[in-house]
Formats: sequence, structure tokens, C-alpha cells
Amino acid sequence: MSEPATEFPNSLLTPSSSSPSSCSPECMTQLPSMQHFNRVAASLAIMSDAEVLARLPGLCNKVTGLLEGLRCSPLHLAASLPGRAALVTTLLTLRPDDVIREDCENGWSPLHYAFFHGNLDSAKQLILVIVVLIILIKSNCHRFDLLLLTSPFICLYISASCSDHLGVYTWGENGSFLLGHGSMQPYVSPEPVRFFRDSSITIAKVALSQFHSIFLTTSGVVYTCGHGTGGRLGHGDQASCLIPRCVKSSHVFISVAAGRDHSVLLSNNGCVLAFGLNTYRQLGAPHELELSLSPKQVKTKVSGVAAGRYHTLLWTKEGVYTFGLNAGQLGENRFLMEPRVTCAAQKPEIVNVESCDGAAVCYVSHGELWLLSLYQCRKIRLPR
Repeated sequence: MSEPATEFPNSLLTPSSSSPSSCSPECMTQLPSMQHFNRVAASLAIMSDAEVLARLPGLCNKVTGLLEGLRCSPLHLAASLPGRAALVTTLLTLRPDDVIREDCENGWSPLHYAFFHGNLDSAKQLILVIVVLIILIKSNCHRFDLLLLTSPFICLYISASCSDHLGVYTWGENGSFLLGHGSMQPYVSPEPVRFFRDSSITIAKVALSQFHSIFLTTSGVVYTCGHGTGGRLGHGDQASCLIPRCVKSSHVFISVAAGRDHSVLLSNNGCVLAFGLNTYRQLGAPHELELSLSPKQVKTKVSGVAAGRYHTLLWTKEGVYTFGLNAGQLGENRFLMEPRVTCAAQKPEIVNVESCDGAAVCYVSHGELWLLSLYQCRKIRLPR
């Protein structure tokens, strides 16, 4: 797949001295010239959003559609430019179906352009519209008709405001009650978790495991639902919950992680709490503790958390702490019953850590990945 080209001739990066309407007739022809296309592209590149919206209709009568005979639409160009999420949003409201149009030259969609140029805010708007279009196609426009008129899910691309309430949608198998819909019924298409929607609760992060789900709100409160056996829900008992229920704590949480049988929470002051089964010492607690039905403090001064079926990882800027049953995914050849530094960093800082059941990956600030697998920690330098 070839790379997109978004650089324009310097001579075109200055607004034309002629009136905008002077070039309007050209775009009404079957094949407008490349100069006309470049003029539109340059306008997107150098004007503010307000100027673009005011002047672009005068520059091109086909601004909301595909410029016939040329590479791509204005939506492609806006998606490739930094800081233009608001313009992307506006173009999407004019012609949302342009989100799936392909660049005639390389087959790229606007989303390809947004990711290639690192414009994540624009990518977020595009993804939401794509998801909605898929839903409409799959459901033949019947189940989601009312939902699309009322749901805040669609507000993110209708409004550029980042404060819009964003609901949580879940779907799939539901034998473990982890979808939060109040039943065991499976859902083949996304459905809103109505508990959060009806309570006007905004979710910042979701962690899913085989038997339960963890929801972290923007205010730092944690909710869980699913099978409660072993205390993985943190409610002080082993009862299952079909609807999300609050985990009682005085802490304000900023991150969550879910193993199969345990949960890990990180507070805004760097305190880590865990609950659930301790079969593999994944709670970082003594051998005598078989399970914890409510949050139990593990460690302080931590930056992030991750979890797998048999283990837990905590990380700071200086190092990664691992504990639990070790099948090579902890980077050492020992059974770690309490938090222990597996990888240490000096000047480079650890930025993030992710884990699955069989491995863990640490991203370091100077462009390295540390792979914890096969009883060792291997460094992988990323290409510049």
C-alpha cells in the first residue's frame, strides 16, 4: 500500500487574490483541473476552521462530495491535517457517507489518513461514524432508528465538544452476566448499558475478562458486574451481578485491570488495591490468604496496572513489578509471591505496560519495547 501524499505546491499555499466564486464554474465540469483541487487542498491547510467553512463552498461547489476525476474528497484532506477534528466533524455532518470513500490513487479512506498522520482526535470522530454506519447496515435500519436519534453515542461527531456524554455499548456471549444488561441473553449487536445511560454516568475505561467486567467512571468510581465467585467483583460477597454495581471505596481511581479471577485498581495517589482469588498469588498477598472479597491494598507509589489470568503487573517510571504464577510471562524463572522488580529503567522511563495470559509488553520512552516472555526480558528497539 502506497503512502498518501498531502504536500501541496508552495505557490498554492497563499489564498487566491481572486474572489472565491471565480473558480466555482470549474468544479461543475466533468473533470476539474488539478490546480482547482490544489486550491481547495491549500485552503484546508492554511485557513482556520471558521474560514474554511465560510469560504470553501465558494471555492468548490462539490465540497461535500467526491471531487470527480481527482484523488480524494475534502474529508480525506481534513483528516490528514493536525488539529482539524472540528472540521472533520463538520464535513461528516454534511456527507457522513464520505467516511467510507477511497482515495482513487491508493485506496485509503479518511481513517487511514488520520492514523497515518497521527491525528487521533479526527480518527475518533471517523471511527464513531463508521461504527454507526455498520450498525445501520447490519440491523437494516430498524433496531437503532430511535437509538440513533437519542443516543449520545452519535453526539461525538455531530458536536465537536469533548464534554458530550459517551455511553457504553456491549455485545456478545453473556452467560457470565458480564455485559451488564440485566440478563443472560446474548447480544449480536451493540446495545447501550442502560444503567449508566439512565444514571448519566460517563465511563472513562472498561476492562473485560472471561467472567466479569470492570467499569471506571470519569469521576474515579468503579463498577463491576459478572460472576462473583471468588470475590472478583469486590462487593464483599460472592454474589453475581447482572447489572453493574459500585465497588465501595474511599479512593478515587484512575485505572483498572481484570484477570480471570481477580481485579486490580489504581487510585489517583498511586495506591494499588486488588480483590478476588489468590490461588496463584496474583493478589500479591501472603500464602495464607485464599481470596479477598473486597479491595485490599497491595502497593503504593505506582503509575499503572495490568493483569492476566495467573499474574499481576504494577509499574512505575523506574521499573515493573510482577507477581503470581510464572509460566515465563513474568520475565523471570521464579514463582513470585509478592511484588518484585522484573525490569528496571534508569534514564528512559516506562510509559505503559500491557499484558495477556502468556506475555507482557513494556513501552519505554526512548522508543524500546521490553517483552516479558519465555522467562526473560528482551528489548526490542523500534524503528525511528
